[in-house]
Amino acid sequence: MRYQTWRINKQEINQMRLEMIGRRPLTSAPHLFLGETGTYVLCMMSSTDNTGMPISAKDILKNWSPWLALLLSCAVIVYQYERIESLQSIRKKRDLYQRDTELFLPLFAQISRKHFRRICAQNSNYLEKSIVKSKTEASSKKLENSVAKTTKSLTTKKKKCDPGVTFGRPELVASRPNSEGAALRDGDSWHVFEYSNGYTMLSFVDGKSLNDSNPLQVYQLPYAFDGTDNTVSNGTVYFSHDEDLIGFDLARRTTRQGRILSEKKPLYTNSSSRLDVQVDEHGLWVLYRQSGESYLTATRLHPASLVMLASWSLADLPLENLCNTFVRCAVLFAVRCPPDGDVTAQAVYDFHSHTYINGRTYLWKGISGPVSSVQYDPTSHAVAVFASGNIFTIPTTN
Repeated sequence: MRYQTWRINKQEINQMRLEMIGRRPLTSAPHLFLGETGTYVLCMMSSTDNTGMPISAKDILKNWSPWLALLLSCAVIVYQYERIESLQSIRKKRDLYQRDTELFLPLFAQISRKHFRRICAQNSNYLEKSIVKSKTEASSKKLENSVAKTTKSLTTKKKKCDPGVTFGRPELVASRPNSEGAALRDGDSWHVFEYSNGYTMLSFVDGKSLNDSNPLQVYQLPYAFDGTDNTVSNGTVYFSHDEDLIGFDLARRTTRQGRILSEKKPLYTNSSSRLDVQVDEHGLWVLYRQSGESYLTATRLHPASLVMLASWSLADLPLENLCNTFVRCAVLFAVRCPPDGDVTAQAVYDFHSHTYINGRTYLWKGISGPVSSVQYDPTSHAVAVFASGNIFTIPTTN
């Protein structure tokens, strides 16, 4: 099959058509195409091959059928694409999480009553989860509002307790086989951390069960605790993990955390803690050393969100023989462990007035170092001490 092509303009088209009428063989077919430059291209297909022999209609159909099929397929694809685009433009878009009480099923769907009840139950369960989600969002907004209210300075509020205190005689509650650990009191309950690192916390109903070593429950914490200066308040344990402060709700088994960048070195003498977490009548406190600093920094946090509310740099606090600290009624007490002698406690800073104080030094007879943990419990108004495997409780009075 041969093709003959000429480039012509519009003026020559009519003349060529008149000339081809009567001369054109029945087996040839002229075709006009518009070229890129605006001129017309005349293609003449003749029914002869390169040798001049005539080509039958069967050969023509055999040669052109693949191209016709390709053109037909392209036309179908273009039509389907345009049809899909038109349907998508007409269709109403729905939110990804939007769902109403209606169920859309195929027209001829055959569903048993049991399966239909299951579908309804799943749909109602989704609605219940949506209601719970909305309630959770509302509670989170309330939490944000409460955090915004508590971010005011501590000086704008009156104290919830009397800073004046008198310590009673230390009472031995129990002895543990390990010399290093932590004993935390939350009301009548006691919680014990064995060693300075691990995942396990023992919970006791009261001091008697602690003395009998009869734990009520053994909790596996979601993260490993670092150090012994942890605390428990209102059923939530707060502990240090790497550079994070973890709050773990013992009843709900939920976790929240906040980042605190602290110095890698231990906080106190004969201690492995980098953070000292405390709880008093005014909330949650954390004592630590900032990276590159030698003095202590105290930070007050919101117990529920672990958002920082206020911070104090205690650059003038003497660190000699400082083996621990605790906070009671917004007053910081320094616990000192002399090389030879009993442990002492002294009030050194008032967070309410932002002033250093030189309080009375209290001698805790019968308690000697090394001291692993000292925690104040605002519920029982007592101080819990873990020293050389012995657990003491020290009552306080105003």
